Amino acid sequence: FRLEESYRKLSEFAAREAKLAAELESERQNAAEKLHLLNDAQQKLSDTFNSLSAAALGQNNQSFLDLAHSTLEKFQSGARADLDHRQQSIFEQLRPVQEA
Repeated sequence: FRLEESYRKLSEFAAREAKLAAELESERQNAAEKLHLLNDAQQKLSDTFNSLSAAALGQNNQSFLDLAHSTLEKFQSGARADLDHRQQSIFEQLRPVQEA
């Protein structure tokens, strides 16, 4: 009777071990799949961030260049007006000398 009981328990333990081994393997596969999905998501997120940051940098650079161009045009316009005014002033001061 004890031998039969021992064989029965041994059989139960073997079945339980097989079941646990199968569950462990299944969990390992699930973990590997989740890790793969996580790595893919991380790569996609990184690619998206790089793309967005490049676009934002490009827009900022263009905005900076537009602002710099506009500011330079204003200074050039002011400088031209100042130069014209100075030339006119010099011309007015030299006119009596030229007429004499």
